[in-house]
Amino acid sequence: MKQVNINAEIRKTDFGDQLQFKLLLNQNVGTELCMALMLLKEGLVDVIGLKFLNYSFTLKISRNNYSYSESEIFGSEVLKGKISVGNIDYILHYVLKFYRDGYAEAEHIDIDFLNDGGKGYTFTISCVDYPEYSSEEIKRMLD
Repeated sequence: MKQVNINAEIRKTDFGDQLQFKLLLNQNVGTELCMALMLLKEGLVDVIGLKFLNYSFTLKISRNNYSYSESEIFGSEVLKGKISVGNIDYILHYVLKFYRDGYAEAEHIDIDFLNDGGKGYTFTISCVDYPEYSSEEIKRMLD
């Protein structure tokens, strides 16, 4: 297994039946993520471990068109799954355009990991960090 340390924090949001793990992209994070995914896609490693500041993802290649989670160990913040080649290509395309241009075509992309036995999760990669406002703050801004 190739362990890649990525100096970024993952934000977790629980939507009931789906968990979202959001990564804010910058040039350094994008470079590390691309290199790890390319190693996996090209078959140079069987497994990659993406170690963020607060979560770790362990990924293998899925041999079909879907990405799915094998297990979640939320107590130790470890997610294990298989990612499809199509989803790797999708991530690489998004990150490489961001790297080339300094911005991306879309604010974010989502990669869904299916899970038959429990909650699925979504890995969201975002190039923009918007502040979150309460309904009261929004109302004050509009007045």
